[in-house]
Amino acid sequence: MHRAMRRLNGMRLRALIGLSAVVFLSCGRENTPTTEAVSHPSIHRVFGRGANGLPTRPCDMTNEFFAGMAIADREGWYGAHLRSLGEPVLCGEKGTGQTIIRLTWLPSFHPSVVVRVERHSTRYRLEAKIESGAGGYEPGHLVRDTVTTLSATDAEEFERLLEAADFWRLPTVPASDGTVGLDGAQWVIEGLSDGRYHVVDRWTPDRKGPTADFRNLAEWLLAKSELVAAELVREY
Repeated sequence: MHRAMRRLNGMRLRALIGLSAVVFLSCGRENTPTTEAVSHPSIHRVFGRGANGLPTRPCDMTNEFFAGMAIADREGWYGAHLRSLGEPVLCGEKGTGQTIIRLTWLPSFHPSVVVRVERHSTRYRLEAKIESGAGGYEPGHLVRDTVTTLSATDAEEFERLLEAADFWRLPTVPASDGTVGLDGAQWVIEGLSDGRYHVVDRWTPDRKGPTADFRNLAEWLLAKSELVAAELVREY
Protein backbone atom coordinates (compact mmCIF):
# COMPACT_ATOMS: atom_id res chain seq x y z
CA MET A 1 0.00 0.00 0.00
CA HIS A 2 2.69 2.51 0.98
CA ARG A 3 4.69 1.62 -2.09
CA ALA A 4 1.68 2.21 -4.33
CA MET A 5 0.97 5.55 -2.65
CA ARG A 6 4.56 6.64 -3.20
CA ARG A 7 4.37 5.50 -6.81
CA LEU A 8 1.13 7.38 -7.56
CA ASN A 9 2.19 10.46 -5.61
CA GLY A 10 5.38 10.46 -7.67
CA MET A 11 3.30 10.34 -10.84
CA ARG A 12 1.21 13.26 -9.63
CA LEU A 13 4.35 15.25 -8.77
CA ARG A 14 5.85 14.62 -12.22
CA ALA A 15 2.54 15.57 -13.82
CA LEU A 16 2.47 18.88 -11.88
CA ILE A 17 6.08 19.62 -12.82
CA GLY A 18 5.34 18.89 -16.46
CA LEU A 19 2.22 21.04 -16.41
CA SER A 20 4.14 23.92 -14.81
CA ALA A 21 6.77 23.68 -17.54
CA VAL A 22 4.11 23.80 -20.24
CA VAL A 23 2.51 26.88 -18.68
CA PHE A 24 5.90 28.61 -18.31
CA LEU A 25 6.84 27.95 -21.93
CA SER A 26 3.44 28.93 -23.30
CA CYS A 27 3.64 32.29 -21.53
CA GLY A 28 6.62 33.22 -23.70
CA ARG A 29 4.97 32.33 -27.01
CA GLU A 30 2.20 33.85 -29.02
CA ASN A 31 -0.08 32.38 -31.67
CA THR A 32 0.96 28.81 -30.84
CA PRO A 33 -1.54 26.53 -32.66
CA THR A 34 -1.03 23.54 -30.35
CA THR A 35 -2.52 25.37 -27.36
CA GLU A 36 -5.51 27.04 -29.01
CA ALA A 37 -8.60 26.06 -27.07
CA VAL A 38 -11.71 24.93 -28.96
CA SER A 39 -15.30 24.65 -27.83
CA HIS A 40 -14.58 22.66 -24.66
CA PRO A 41 -11.90 23.78 -22.19
CA SER A 42 -10.52 20.25 -21.83
CA ILE A 43 -9.95 19.80 -25.57
CA HIS A 44 -7.21 21.62 -27.46
CA ARG A 45 -6.86 22.30 -31.15
CA VAL A 46 -3.99 20.06 -32.15
CA PHE A 47 -4.53 18.95 -35.72
CA GLY A 48 -7.47 21.10 -36.83
CA ARG A 49 -11.13 21.13 -35.90
CA GLY A 50 -13.61 18.48 -36.86
CA ALA A 51 -17.35 18.13 -36.26
CA ASN A 52 -18.66 19.16 -32.83
CA GLY A 53 -15.46 21.08 -32.13
CA LEU A 54 -13.41 17.91 -31.60
CA PRO A 55 -9.85 17.83 -32.93
CA THR A 56 -9.03 15.82 -36.02
CA ARG A 57 -6.02 13.52 -35.82
CA PRO A 58 -4.31 12.42 -39.07
CA CYS A 59 -1.93 9.52 -38.57
CA ASP A 60 1.10 11.43 -39.82
CA MET A 61 0.87 14.08 -37.10
CA THR A 62 1.82 12.36 -33.85
CA ASN A 63 3.27 9.24 -32.26
CA GLU A 64 1.98 10.12 -28.80
CA PHE A 65 -1.32 8.83 -27.45
CA PHE A 66 -2.52 12.02 -25.75
CA ALA A 67 -0.65 14.84 -27.48
CA GLY A 68 -2.39 18.18 -27.02
CA MET A 69 -5.07 16.79 -24.74
CA ALA A 70 -5.78 17.75 -21.13
CA ILE A 71 -4.09 14.55 -19.97
CA ALA A 72 -0.93 14.95 -22.06
CA ASP A 73 1.04 15.05 -18.80
CA ARG A 74 0.02 11.41 -18.19
CA GLU A 75 1.55 10.15 -21.44
CA GLY A 76 4.45 8.58 -19.57
CA TRP A 77 2.05 6.60 -17.39
CA TYR A 78 -0.92 5.69 -19.56
CA GLY A 79 1.11 5.59 -22.76
CA ALA A 80 3.65 3.20 -21.25
CA HIS A 81 0.92 0.65 -20.51
CA LEU A 82 -0.62 1.03 -23.96
CA ARG A 83 2.75 0.53 -25.61
CA SER A 84 3.48 -2.53 -23.49
CA LEU A 85 0.32 -4.08 -24.92
CA GLY A 86 1.19 -3.14 -28.50
CA GLU A 87 -1.67 -0.68 -28.84
CA PRO A 88 -1.63 1.90 -31.65
CA VAL A 89 -2.16 5.64 -31.39
CA LEU A 90 -5.77 6.31 -32.38
CA CYS A 91 -5.67 8.37 -35.56
CA GLY A 92 -7.29 8.42 -38.98
CA GLU A 93 -8.40 10.53 -41.90
CA LYS A 94 -11.78 12.15 -42.35
CA GLY A 95 -14.11 10.45 -44.75
CA THR A 96 -13.14 6.89 -43.82
CA GLY A 97 -16.20 6.31 -41.65
CA GLN A 98 -14.00 4.40 -39.21
CA THR A 99 -15.04 4.37 -35.54
CA ILE A 100 -12.87 3.07 -32.67
CA ILE A 101 -13.64 3.12 -28.97
CA ARG A 102 -10.87 2.03 -26.60
CA LEU A 103 -11.02 1.53 -22.84
CA THR A 104 -7.78 1.51 -20.86
CA TRP A 105 -8.38 0.25 -17.33
CA LEU A 106 -5.54 0.91 -14.90
CA PRO A 107 -6.27 -0.54 -11.44
CA SER A 108 -3.66 0.35 -8.83
CA PHE A 109 -2.78 -3.16 -7.70
CA HIS A 110 -3.99 -5.45 -10.49
CA PRO A 111 -3.13 -6.05 -14.16
CA SER A 112 -4.11 -3.39 -16.68
CA VAL A 113 -6.70 -4.24 -19.32
CA VAL A 114 -7.37 -2.67 -22.72
CA VAL A 115 -10.60 -3.27 -24.65
CA ARG A 116 -10.91 -1.86 -28.16
CA VAL A 117 -14.04 -1.93 -30.34
CA GLU A 118 -13.68 -1.15 -34.03
CA ARG A 119 -16.71 -0.57 -36.20
CA HIS A 120 -16.47 -1.08 -39.93
CA SER A 121 -19.81 -0.58 -41.63
CA THR A 122 -22.14 -2.88 -39.68
CA ARG A 123 -19.38 -5.15 -38.33
CA TYR A 124 -18.11 -4.69 -34.78
CA ARG A 125 -14.77 -6.23 -33.82
CA LEU A 126 -13.72 -6.37 -30.14
CA GLU A 127 -10.10 -6.95 -29.15
CA ALA A 128 -9.07 -7.20 -25.49
CA LYS A 129 -5.64 -7.49 -23.86
CA ILE A 130 -4.33 -7.95 -20.33
CA GLU A 131 -0.79 -7.38 -19.13
CA SER A 132 1.38 -8.65 -16.30
CA GLY A 133 2.02 -5.25 -14.69
CA ALA A 134 -0.34 -3.49 -12.27
CA GLY A 135 -1.89 -0.24 -13.46
CA GLY A 136 -0.40 1.82 -10.63
CA TYR A 137 3.13 0.55 -11.26
CA GLU A 138 5.47 0.05 -14.17
CA PRO A 139 3.94 -1.77 -17.15
CA GLY A 140 4.61 -5.43 -17.66
CA HIS A 141 4.10 -7.48 -20.81
CA LEU A 142 1.19 -8.89 -22.77
CA VAL A 143 -0.21 -11.98 -21.07
CA ARG A 144 -3.31 -12.72 -23.12
CA ASP A 145 -5.36 -11.19 -25.90
CA THR A 146 -8.71 -12.10 -27.40
CA VAL A 147 -10.54 -11.09 -30.57
CA THR A 148 -14.27 -11.51 -31.11
CA THR A 149 -16.98 -10.20 -33.40
CA LEU A 150 -19.92 -8.67 -31.57
CA SER A 151 -23.33 -10.09 -32.31
CA ALA A 152 -26.03 -7.78 -33.60
CA THR A 153 -27.57 -7.70 -30.11
CA ASP A 154 -24.24 -6.83 -28.48
CA ALA A 155 -23.55 -4.18 -31.12
CA GLU A 156 -26.90 -2.54 -30.39
CA GLU A 157 -26.20 -2.61 -26.66
CA PHE A 158 -22.77 -1.11 -27.18
CA GLU A 159 -24.22 1.76 -29.22
CA ARG A 160 -26.93 2.31 -26.62
CA LEU A 161 -24.40 2.52 -23.78
CA LEU A 162 -22.14 4.81 -25.79
CA GLU A 163 -25.03 7.17 -26.46
CA ALA A 164 -26.26 7.04 -22.86
CA ALA A 165 -22.78 7.99 -21.64
CA ASP A 166 -22.85 11.02 -23.98
CA PHE A 167 -19.19 10.21 -24.53
CA TRP A 168 -18.43 12.74 -27.26
CA ARG A 169 -19.63 15.62 -25.10
CA LEU A 170 -18.00 14.63 -21.81
CA PRO A 171 -15.05 16.75 -20.63
CA THR A 172 -11.71 14.98 -20.79
CA VAL A 173 -11.24 15.54 -17.06
CA PRO A 174 -13.86 16.68 -14.51
CA ALA A 175 -14.15 20.45 -14.34
CA SER A 176 -13.95 20.38 -10.54
CA ASP A 177 -11.06 17.97 -10.11
CA GLY A 178 -8.73 16.48 -12.69
CA THR A 179 -6.34 14.80 -10.28
CA VAL A 180 -5.84 11.09 -9.73
CA GLY A 181 -6.47 9.24 -6.50
CA LEU A 182 -4.04 7.30 -4.35
CA ASP A 183 -5.82 3.97 -4.79
CA GLY A 184 -8.64 2.86 -7.04
CA ALA A 185 -8.29 2.86 -10.83
CA GLN A 186 -8.05 5.15 -13.81
CA TRP A 187 -10.79 4.52 -16.35
CA VAL A 188 -9.79 6.03 -19.70
CA ILE A 189 -11.97 5.85 -22.80
CA GLU A 190 -10.73 7.13 -26.16
CA GLY A 191 -12.79 7.56 -29.27
CA LEU A 192 -11.98 8.07 -32.95
CA SER A 193 -14.81 8.69 -35.39
CA ASP A 194 -14.26 9.81 -38.97
CA GLY A 195 -10.99 11.47 -37.99
CA ARG A 196 -12.34 13.15 -34.83
CA TYR A 197 -10.58 12.23 -31.60
CA HIS A 198 -11.73 12.51 -27.99
CA VAL A 199 -10.61 11.06 -24.65
CA VAL A 200 -12.31 10.91 -21.24
CA ASP A 201 -10.39 10.07 -18.06
CA ARG A 202 -12.04 9.30 -14.72
CA TRP A 203 -10.63 8.04 -11.44
CA THR A 204 -12.83 5.31 -9.90
CA PRO A 205 -16.12 6.60 -11.35
CA ASP A 206 -19.13 6.22 -9.08
CA ARG A 207 -21.99 3.92 -10.07
CA LYS A 208 -24.41 6.68 -9.17
CA GLY A 209 -24.63 10.29 -10.21
CA PRO A 210 -22.91 11.98 -13.18
CA THR A 211 -20.39 9.18 -13.83
CA ALA A 212 -22.85 6.28 -13.74
CA ASP A 213 -23.43 6.01 -17.51
CA PHE A 214 -19.72 6.35 -18.25
CA ARG A 215 -18.97 3.54 -15.82
CA ASN A 216 -21.77 1.38 -17.25
CA LEU A 217 -20.16 1.60 -20.69
CA ALA A 218 -16.70 0.78 -19.31
CA GLU A 219 -17.93 -2.12 -17.19
CA TRP A 220 -19.76 -3.59 -20.17
CA LEU A 221 -16.55 -3.50 -22.20
CA LEU A 222 -14.62 -5.18 -19.38
CA ALA A 223 -17.29 -7.87 -19.10
CA LYS A 224 -17.13 -8.54 -22.84
CA SER A 225 -13.36 -8.87 -22.63
CA GLU A 226 -13.74 -11.90 -20.30
CA LEU A 227 -10.26 -11.08 -18.97
CA VAL A 228 -11.17 -9.75 -15.53
CA ALA A 229 -13.64 -10.96 -12.91
CA ALA A 230 -16.69 -8.83 -12.23
CA GLU A 231 -15.95 -8.98 -8.50
CA LEU A 232 -12.56 -7.35 -9.07
CA VAL A 233 -14.04 -4.64 -11.29
CA ARG A 234 -16.51 -3.77 -8.54
CA GLU A 235 -13.60 -3.23 -6.11
CA TYR A 236 -12.38 -0.35 -8.28
